[in-house]
Amino acid sequence: WANNIDGTSQAVWADTLDGYFGSVSNVVMCPVVQHLSAQQIQSGIGNVFWGSCVLPWLEDYAMSGQDLMESSYLFNGWFYDTTDPYGMNVPANRFSKESAVTQSAQTPVLADGIWINTWPMETDTPDSPANLATGDASSGSSLVSGGGMGRILIDRHGGIPPAKAPTAVPANTLLPGAINLGFYDCHVETGLLRNLWLYTWHANWQAKGNPWSQ
Repeated sequence: WANNIDGTSQAVWADTLDGYFGSVSNVVMCPVVQHLSAQQIQSGIGNVFWGSCVLPWLEDYAMSGQDLMESSYLFNGWFYDTTDPYGMNVPANRFSKESAVTQSAQTPVLADGIWINTWPMETDTPDSPANLATGDASSGSSLVSGGGMGRILIDRHGGIPPAKAPTAVPANTLLPGAINLGFYDCHVETGLLRNLWLYTWHANWQAKGNPWSQ
């Protein structure tokens, strides 16, 4: 899951693609997100630096400051190969081959997010109240043991400045806000947070609506 298409080892998906876009960092940065300051980058060396509505994530793959990558987008982990330990916890959900993607216009590959990747499940529900400024880094299915829907539940494109994203949305209410998503058929769209459960995130996805408001 961390390999380049030619088999050479890379850190994360953004690092793998880096050579193809000439290290132009704006390619993997949403225009409304601020680049990290030198102080923030320094604090992320050897640590985990989670993103938010207004900040990108920072990955220090070697934990030494020698291989840093920042981005405001994340990758749908169900597309990783068999070296991904999280997807292999539920191997039937992986998009193990191209034919496994049966709804290409409904299957997100990339999205606004607070970390490198995520493995959404139909039952994912963030902590209540939901903080749509920071997202929820650790919420996700215990079956996967990786991050879930909470990593994309940020109000970055919902019609208000990201810095004013709501921080305490109670359960059993309609989630406000929106993010941008890139799909397997190569189109991009803005998706309402409350509708994210209607997309096809893994190979056996059974859309049942948003458990947050039920």
